[in-house]
Amino acid sequence: MARDAELDRLKVAQDVAFQRKQNAYQAQQTACVKAFKTRLEQVRASSKKRRKEKKSIAEKAGVPLQYQDNVLISTDPDGITNIYFGGIGKPNGTGHGHYAMDRNGTVTYRREPFDPHGAQNFEENRREEVTLRMAQIAINQWARSAATPRVLQSEDSDFKV
Repeated sequence: MARDAELDRLKVAQDVAFQRKQNAYQAQQTACVKAFKTRLEQVRASSKKRRKEKKSIAEKAGVPLQYQDNVLISTDPDGITNIYFGGIGKPNGTGHGHYAMDRNGTVTYRREPFDPHGAQNFEENRREEVTLRMAQIAINQWARSAATPRVLQSEDSDFKV
């Protein structure tokens, strides 16, 4: 009898110890799940914020709307922000477009997807090209405006009539 009582007492002690261990395990698991969910929410919020910032930068640079959700943005040590978009398979894949902005947010380089690389993509060159075209149009209109044809002679960028 004493032996049965001793076995019963040990069994109860074992059951109590097992229950304590089980409760501790469940508490730890609950804490881990809660910590994981909290961290997951932080990562999702951070990712959403980053996507929003990328889209804002792309929008500011004038990236076409259909590409704004899938851009790769990098910043050079000198402060130039490069925006890649529209490549095959990834934003900077084959045939990608590339815009570059300086620290002031001015776009200095603009190449659309599948356009060739080169100096013609620098905004300064585009502005000069447009200015020259506009000047040529104005000169042509001026030359045609008189009753008698006017002759325009150019010497070293100086125009003489």
